[in-house]
Amino acid sequence: MRMRLVFIIILIAGISSIAPGGVSSVDAVKYEVVGLPSYAGFTDVQATKNYFVLVGDTQGTSHWEFWRERNDRERKLIIDEITKREPAFVIHLGDLTTRGSSEKHWQQFDDMHKEFRKKKIPYFPIF
Repeated sequence: MRMRLVFIIILIAGISSIAPGGVSSVDAVKYEVVGLPSYAGFTDVQATKNYFVLVGDTQGTSHWEFWRERNDRERKLIIDEITKREPAFVIHLGDLTTRGSSEKHWQQFDDMHKEFRKKKIPYFPIF
């Protein structure tokens, strides 16, 4: 809980430094790793948009959780709706993938969120 509070304070501080037009008044460092998807960040937040999205638990159901329902269709609908609305930014509250050490699960995550990258919707996961 303390970590989430610290992140939210940092997030608010970062957003308050954004000038109209989406240009940050603070120099930002962008990292680019060849071959990996790149999500938009603080410098891409558009100050003119007046809403953001909080989302969490978008991981798929593990095959070990055989008693639970599968939620692939619903997850896709939620991600598509967020993308369609084009919020100023998205904060993900955790559980992005079923198994964080799985390259396959991260590939599925990136495939599901490819429109976020195309539309440059800033995306901030809280781990």
